[in-house]
Amino acid sequence: MILSRFRTLAKTDRIACHDGRNALTFSGLWHRSEAIAGHLLKNYPGKGVVAIFGDKENDMISAMLGAVKSGHPYVTLPSFYPEKRIADILADASVTVVLSPSPLPFPVEGVKVISAGDMQALFDTEVPEVPESAYDQPGDLVCILYTSGSTGKPKGVMIDYENIEAKIRVAAAQVAPIGTAEVGATIQLASYAFSASLTSIYHMMLSAGWTVHCVPKEVLQDSSTLITSMLSIQPNLFGCTPSLMERLLADDRFSEKTLPKLEYVCFAGEALSYQIVRALRARFSSIIIRNAFGATEATASPFFCTITDDMLETGEGFCPVETVGAGHGYLADEKGQMLTEDGSVGEIILNYPTVSRGYLNNPSLTAERFFTTSDGVRAFKTGDIGEIKGGKIYCRGRRDNQVKIGGNRVELEEVEKHLRSVDIVKTAACSVKTLENGANILVGFVVSKPTDMTHTQAFLYIKKELKKRAESHMIPTKLVFVDSLPVNDNKKLDRIALKKAAEEA
Repeated sequence: MILSRFRTLAKTDRIACHDGRNALTFSGLWHRSEAIAGHLLKNYPGKGVVAIFGDKENDMISAMLGAVKSGHPYVTLPSFYPEKRIADILADASVTVVLSPSPLPFPVEGVKVISAGDMQALFDTEVPEVPESAYDQPGDLVCILYTSGSTGKPKGVMIDYENIEAKIRVAAAQVAPIGTAEVGATIQLASYAFSASLTSIYHMMLSAGWTVHCVPKEVLQDSSTLITSMLSIQPNLFGCTPSLMERLLADDRFSEKTLPKLEYVCFAGEALSYQIVRALRARFSSIIIRNAFGATEATASPFFCTITDDMLETGEGFCPVETVGAGHGYLADEKGQMLTEDGSVGEIILNYPTVSRGYLNNPSLTAERFFTTSDGVRAFKTGDIGEIKGGKIYCRGRRDNQVKIGGNRVELEEVEKHLRSVDIVKTAACSVKTLENGANILVGFVVSKPTDMTHTQAFLYIKKELKKRAESHMIPTKLVFVDSLPVNDNKKLDRIALKKAAEEA
């Protein structure tokens, strides 16, 4: 059971989580999640979806675990989400109640909101024990994680009990070589809306009994403040994107001299260059460095590859993400046949119990991307192209219009829809530019309607409007104003020409 180890930890005063302002012990977290679970069971019978709105407050976790204890799947709504995205998710998931550790900045119709004050009132009362029969059971949904959708609306990935249990097994395999300390600390950098957070909550906190330090968005955005926070926390491990690591390495304080307890770093979300790993190894002589690959649909990253010093001596370009035959997935040709020979190129397929059951309210897309293998394991077609070289699998990018921006998956069509919704935009398209460090940025191409604005004024206006509609990683870094968009012989958008123009922008 996901919660069995938590019950044991709840008998201790060990610190479970810290949101940068307050610490919450395992016993306190147990009490708060019991209070929320009891309220949900009494007032919201059944297994309807519960939404949780906030940033990294400790009670975001209290609310998640309260939902799990009451058998309700949850969906997290980060406080930085624009109003439209939140409205779309509430509607798609048929949410009837929102637990709100952060105050909602706008009203939501037809949905009951339980504020931070309401939650505190529940915590202050005597809480009856929630029966284990109410907990999430095998086969139940634990949470729904929303990703970018090509139609302009987010699509919900259904993560169930078995996915979480399998995720714990994968995470245990990844971090098993770490030191011998019984109690450690890790840093949670990703939003709770992203699958990476599941490792911190369900493995590091509830299974290993470690303290999870949850970094608020405003700290994450400032590298100097983030490192100051890390020096105070002294983490044993953390995971991040390569682009964030570049920011950390720009500060001389990020070294084994100031962070002597750091034993492990796991990269994910972007292509990892050997250049970054070599720079990290120069600062930390003995830490374990791993490169991971996965998808929200597979409960984060079942693929992972340890980057050894031998690999650093000869490696060029980008690091591998897996070893052929490791058992978490494989490459497939166009007919779906497994590829194992060196030099093979094909689609990366994930086939492990971490693979989710599919997309909420979207059976056609689920049928297109998910399938069951001959041995009964769920599998997911990632849409990423991989290559086998030296017995390792390397990710070579997307085969469709989905890209990774700062570790977040983005559908170019969704960005384009938001651009076209701005009143001064006649039409628009979007592509991606790859920087020298391997990170991607979005480049938007805009055909504007007649306006008195200069290009600079129009750029600022469009950016302002996009912030109302889309998350920050879906807003183009650059906007190029053009008279028309490139088309091919079939009069369709020429994405090859667009990509070339983006690289030159």
